[in-house]
Amino acid sequence: MRRISTRKKVLFSLVVFLVFYATIEILASVVAYYMWWGDDYWFFEDAGRTVQFDAIRGYRLTRTPSRVIGISHGSVETVGVLRGNGQGFSDRDDFGPKRPNESVRRFAVFGDSFTAAQYIGQSWPDRAEDLAREAGKPIELLNFAVYGGGLANWHRVLIEIVDAQKYEIDGLIFAVYGNDLWRSFFVADNRDARHSMQAYWPSWNPATYPATVENARPYLRSAAGSYILTPEEFERPLQGRWPRSVPHPFKPILLTLAWRSARPYVPESWRSAFAGRAGGPGLVPPDVGSLKYRDPLIQDIWRFCELRHLPAKVVYIPDRAEVLAGDRESEAFTDARNFARRLGAVFLDGKEMFEGMSRAEIRANYLPHDGHWSQAGSNRFAEFTMGRLQLLERQPDESQKGTEK
Repeated sequence: MRRISTRKKVLFSLVVFLVFYATIEILASVVAYYMWWGDDYWFFEDAGRTVQFDAIRGYRLTRTPSRVIGISHGSVETVGVLRGNGQGFSDRDDFGPKRPNESVRRFAVFGDSFTAAQYIGQSWPDRAEDLAREAGKPIELLNFAVYGGGLANWHRVLIEIVDAQKYEIDGLIFAVYGNDLWRSFFVADNRDARHSMQAYWPSWNPATYPATVENARPYLRSAAGSYILTPEEFERPLQGRWPRSVPHPFKPILLTLAWRSARPYVPESWRSAFAGRAGGPGLVPPDVGSLKYRDPLIQDIWRFCELRHLPAKVVYIPDRAEVLAGDRESEAFTDARNFARRLGAVFLDGKEMFEGMSRAEIRANYLPHDGHWSQAGSNRFAEFTMGRLQLLERQPDESQKGTEK
């Protein structure tokens, strides 16, 4: 009997494996296609009537509501509503420069999607106001947060709105997450668009920021996985049906899941390049030469506090992986702490609000797949922040102000 060579054995085994894999992949992918497994999308209802470019805010939210659905790993994780107050921000209440009640303390709040929080039922600043009112010590939190925004948007709003219009406030609160402090000016405009159109401006220099939507439009790119639907089409995913106007490609689900498992270990430069090819706007670093304009933005914020004799508080928002890993010295954490030192601000580590909690309890404070927190996590942050609001009545060591540590 002729002996089979090792090479043929290897080739035969490889063929058997590939046939087996292809069979399983096809079956799993067919099921995944109809069950939406592996799909990550954001569906917006006529968002062009709600999200419109603004030279100061980056974009303004009109009073016209627009629902939004967040789908992660095939599950409808969030159903929220985009809607602005009279000032174009996500606060449920209208507010203006004048203090409506002399006995009620008033604070300007700056943050990103965790603070704007249109994807859940109630933002943490709104929840905090309710808690304070129930305790008989009402406060007013003016929510100037910009979904997608960071340092550049905060600076622009603080200088061009809060300072320019002479808002009567008792202090500033910055809710800092991830790379907020390295986000250049974020702009968006969804009018006459099929996708959510947005961009981070390619320079830190405020003199270069777009003055009109025409100036901004050449830089706008569609956010990956975002689609703007008619009200009729928007109802379909809520009923478990795929929107007819949204392409739903057939994809190898096992390979997709393998990529998602490996993605955290892939170099950031490779992931960024892949995201760029996929069409998402991403956080594109501005031109290196413009970084000299970043520090003056922080100095402007510090100077505003000094001239107005206003205390500030920086509250660090940790992501789920960071809390579960017990990492107390991440790069984002260090950036937020240094930001507080440069402002001479009180610094609070949001990881402390999870102390004594089990891993399951921590996970319950975040959405199952999306990186944002759940309504429970947002409410917990409101309690944590308001429980330490008295810290805004004093300032830390004066020698820390305006200096980098």
